Amino acid sequence: MDSQARKKFWNTLCSLDGIDVKQDEQKLVDAMQYPRYLYRFRPVSFSSLDGLQSNKLYFSSADHYDDPFDSFLHIDIPQIENEVEAFFNARKSWIPYLDKLSDMFGIPKDQVDAYFSSLELGPSSNMVIGILEQIQHLVQSEMQSICFCESEDGLNEQLWLKYAENHSGFVLEYDR
Repeated sequence: MDSQARKKFWNTLCSLDGIDVKQDEQKLVDAMQYPRYLYRFRPVSFSSLDGLQSNKLYFSSADHYDDPFDSFLHIDIPQIENEVEAFFNARKSWIPYLDKLSDMFGIPKDQVDAYFSSLELGPSSNMVIGILEQIQHLVQSEMQSICFCESEDGLNEQLWLKYAENHSGFVLEYDR
C-alpha cells in the first residue's frame, strides 16, 4: 500500500462512528488495497519450520508485543466517566436496566436496585478507570494477531534484525 492508500484507509478508519457496524465494515473493505506479496520474518526454529511444513500460521497474543501501541485499545475515559456520572445522577434511568443488570450478574433485581440506591455520588473515578484498564488488558491478552510486511522485495533490514534473529538461518528452497 502506498502512502496515499494508507492515508485513505486511515481516514476511513478514523471516520467510523460505530453505530452501524455492517456499514463501517463495508467502508473499510472498500478502502482496502491488497498487496501483491506479503512477507513474514521468522527465526529458524521448530515452530517456524512446523508452520511451513503444516502450512499453518501461528498468532500471538498482543500482550506479548514490545510496542504497547501495536494493540492499543483507545478508551475515551473522560467521556465514559461523564456518562457514568450522568447515569448515577439520573436515578430514574436505572429502572429500565435493572432486569438486564440482574440477568447479567445473576443477582436478584431488588439487590441490584438496593446497591445502586446506596451509592450517593456514583462510583469513584478510580473504580471506573480501574475497570477500563482491566478491559484494555483483557483485550490485549485475548486478541490474537500476526504481522506481515508488504515491502517490494522482502529485504526490510529492520524486520530481518528484529524478527529473524539478525539474519541467521537459511534459505528454504522448495522444488516440486
